[in-house]
Amino acid sequence: MPDLIALSVQQAGIILEENGMCPGKRSDTYSASVAKDHVIAQVPSPGTITARGECVNLLVSLGGRPRVYKMPDLQGLSLGQALTLIQKANLFTGEVNSDFKKFKTRNSILRQEPPAGQNVLEGSFVNLVVNREPGRNDLLPLTGPTYGKLFRYRCEVGFLKRHIRIELVKAGETDDFFDDYVSPGEEVWLVIPSDKDTIVCVYEDEQLTGYWSLDAGHWISEARYAIRAAR
Repeated sequence: MPDLIALSVQQAGIILEENGMCPGKRSDTYSASVAKDHVIAQVPSPGTITARGECVNLLVSLGGRPRVYKMPDLQGLSLGQALTLIQKANLFTGEVNSDFKKFKTRNSILRQEPPAGQNVLEGSFVNLVVNREPGRNDLLPLTGPTYGKLFRYRCEVGFLKRHIRIELVKAGETDDFFDDYVSPGEEVWLVIPSDKDTIVCVYEDEQLTGYWSLDAGHWISEARYAIRAAR
């Protein structure tokens, strides 16, 4: 039996295949000493005489146990302040939706999920509802040491949900950033990485509605996009 301990799961799989063995049951647990997705223990143990075709059970590391944080109270803060606190707590921004309350401060946080005071694991996503009056699509500048710009796209009013797909194009590479069905009049809010020369492409029901230049901060024509993409 080969020694698989401390190898990655991929490496272990290759070695088992080369020796005519098969992967058996896999169990996962946290480990402070073994890297994530690497083998902590195996059965049969290394050096054991085994027959070809035997399956090997693996105990695989999930990495260090994540820290637990108490969810900060974001309600009433500005969007920029909320995003900064989320970062400092080693959390991530999830969905950012909008609602409008006339007597609340514009662009302040109305609701949050998870709620304030709840214990959350490091790396969890935080969903926000921002007090924002429906209007034109735009990029909102964020204050503080945030990690991107907030892109807001509003679907046209109608009767049926629309399939919205948003792509990011940088250095000739395209990544899907958002892909979901959105109700008429609903707004999609996304925190876009603020890299220069990034183009945001928006599709409704697979029809391209426009290109947004993150660097220039406005919609650009298809011809101009083609020129930028060719650089």
